[in-house]
Amino acid sequence: MGSTSSQYVLPMDFTTNQPSSFIKLPYVPNSMVITQDGTVIYLGSTQGLMSISTATNNLGALNESVPGTVLAVSPDGTNVVITDPVRQTVSLYSPTSSAVSTSYGAVGTSAKWSPDAQTVYITTTTGIVLTHSNFTNWQTTAASETYTNVAVTVPSVGAYFSGPSTLDGRSYCPSGVATGTGTPQSVNNTFTPLADTKPVPAQTLATTNDGLHVLSANVTANTTAATLSDLGLINGSGGTSLPVTTACPGVVNPGYFPSTLLTPAPLPLAGVTATAINAIVPAANSSQAFITYSYTGTTGAAGGLLPQYIPSHSGPGTLNFIKLGNGATTASAPESGVFSTDGLTFYVGTGASTNNNSVDNDVHILSINGTTVTETGILAPVLPPSTGNGAAAPVNLLVQKPKKSQI
Repeated sequence: MGSTSSQYVLPMDFTTNQPSSFIKLPYVPNSMVITQDGTVIYLGSTQGLMSISTATNNLGALNESVPGTVLAVSPDGTNVVITDPVRQTVSLYSPTSSAVSTSYGAVGTSAKWSPDAQTVYITTTTGIVLTHSNFTNWQTTAASETYTNVAVTVPSVGAYFSGPSTLDGRSYCPSGVATGTGTPQSVNNTFTPLADTKPVPAQTLATTNDGLHVLSANVTANTTAATLSDLGLINGSGGTSLPVTTACPGVVNPGYFPSTLLTPAPLPLAGVTATAINAIVPAANSSQAFITYSYTGTTGAAGGLLPQYIPSHSGPGTLNFIKLGNGATTASAPESGVFSTDGLTFYVGTGASTNNNSVDNDVHILSINGTTVTETGILAPVLPPSTGNGAAAPVNLLVQKPKKSQI
């Protein structure tokens, strides 16, 4: 449990349920990402890269040569994507050598890896899609607008990108155009070409593991009206329609990823007051997803509600709102969330607008039984704020580590 407003991280071991001790970081983190195997937590900061070993809860050596925000860690743990807005770089950092292996001149906003750890898709502030793979090194593709987030498709034959006015799918197949009349002809390749586009504005998005849904959520500019959309990647038999059994075409055009908007009109997140959508967190079994958000306004209240979406394969799914209890007020916003590995628990970190002492800033424990959600407990980390002596810092950084069986 951590915060972008605190220099402390607090672990909780559910196998012992014993009180834990604070881990004091060298600097206030701006991001926190755990490796897929759960062994290392990486925390970014404007001063350098920090890490915590989850086996011992000990801090690793601070690397001040790699400041910035941690965007993603490769599934095999061999590369960490870090962006530095001051130096305007996106870098792949190697934990083995404790050094940057390669960099590109851009400022990244989000990153997602393919499951084989071979390719990473990165959105940037300059409106280009940046990709890196072991086969093509760095490649850039111009987009029609500046994307805000990215999610890899299942199966991983491309990625979807959210933007201010569109939801775009892009294929991992290059789109080649032959030029000239000689033999051999020259071919100009466009990497990550547009394979699908829908008029769906979104701040963030996520794909479900069953390969059938691209879920996206948005807050309209200058308002607090949040919405959710569901793009179905389905064919008539209810299976995925993404092209995985055929070779790449010579030219990729929009429509190569066939899809249907299951929510023709975005579903309003009624009762939620948000200024930013932080994440959509689907369950591993694709049965449901939770939407986390922030409210940093000076008037009104976030609502104290956690949206739950239960997707359907034939049309709009079911949208529920979980009222957070145990001290959470209408001023509280579910700023972060993470599922337990077994999918039976969802942890929700709360916070809200600055200097709001009525917010609990706790972690709410939600038990999952199918799609029925019941709040069964609370963790009160009381993270010390990085400045001042006010209320505890909001819990907007959460990661979860599975516990190995003790046999």
